[in-house]
Amino acid sequence: MLDPVSLAVIAAGILPKALPYLIKLGGAMGDSLAEKARIDFGPEAWDTAKSIWSKIGDRLLNRPAGQIAVDDIIKAPEDGDNVASLRKEVRKVLEEDPALTADLDSVIKDRIKVDMTLQNVVRSEVTGIDLEGEFPNIDLKMKMGDVTDSKIRGIVIKKIG
Repeated sequence: MLDPVSLAVIAAGILPKALPYLIKLGGAMGDSLAEKARIDFGPEAWDTAKSIWSKIGDRLLNRPAGQIAVDDIIKAPEDGDNVASLRKEVRKVLEEDPALTADLDSVIKDRIKVDMTLQNVVRSEVTGIDLEGEFPNIDLKMKMGDVTDSKIRGIVIKKIG
């Protein structure tokens, strides 16, 4: 099972751009908004964000610091400080509830998909995707084209157990 820190990192990597849609959908904005989000994010990413939010959203919003973190992410989803704050609040929620941690772990493992496309990469460095645990439905794709003077280090997927 992934620990709360790892799950928080994954959740904070997926949720920021989806949160404005997820919050509006919570206010019953309708099917057209859900369809727009599905198109904007892609079906897999949107479904993953919805699944994660369905598990932790209420818990985050019921914590003053969690509400602030969500509000800040909605205002500026690419701000690193806001992402770090969200990650911290997700971690706290998960550390307080081992059952929720196990539930989110199950959601993540069922939905995780790594899709990396590298094209026209010049003098760049991509370092590591490292996943540990059981990922029965993992879909890992990597497409590379015109990679020049670049280093790509490690994709490690380990099955534990």
